[in-house]
Amino acid sequence: MAAYILRRFVSTIAVMALVGIFVFLLLRLAPGEPVAMIAGKSATAETFRRHPQ
Repeated sequence: MAAYILRRFVSTIAVMALVGIFVFLLLRLAPGEPVAMIAGKSATAETFRRHPQ
């Protein structure tokens, strides 16, 4: 039973990593700036300004 749970855990981590890489690449390969796409058309200049941490 422990081997089954370990296999499922490892496969879940692998799938999550692949999905994360796929989404990252989609955002990078899409035309335009990713921040502008995520913010939407109604975003203002204030939305894009970087705030110091």
